[in-house]
Amino acid sequence: MTRKLFSAVAATLLLSAGTATAQSGLEPAVEADLAVTDWVDHVLGDAFDASHRNLLKSVAHQMAVAGVCDGFNVDNDKASAALAKVAEGHSEEDEDFDAVQAAVLMSLGAYIGFGRAAHAMDPDGFCAHAEEERSGEDAPHLIYAAN
Repeated sequence: MTRKLFSAVAATLLLSAGTATAQSGLEPAVEADLAVTDWVDHVLGDAFDASHRNLLKSVAHQMAVAGVCDGFNVDNDKASAALAKVAEGHSEEDEDFDAVQAAVLMSLGAYIGFGRAAHAMDPDGFCAHAEEERSGEDAPHLIYAAN
């Protein structure tokens, strides 16, 4: 059941991105990012504000980087703390907590999947950009482990 759901989601994202690319003329990676972000916005609904959504996207991106780029690893404590920030305002006592938690996990997975796809399109550029991000002064919410 879960595999079918993720396959359907992936197909929808790819079709959405392909249609938008043909219409907009933007780079495929940009269109795919926009499609994934639109889908995540739909899945998360009104349960999360922009800062929580951006943090979730940042954490997922770094998890994707750590999975495909040499020299990158995730510090699990930092990742847990960042995901706890994403969940601020939601509690296990909330009636819809299971649905909110599922939405976060699906969104995290969608963003990680997109990151891996972006890497597949340009492995060297993807990892070089990640290195620039990691060493930049404007790099909030880094969850990478120290090398």
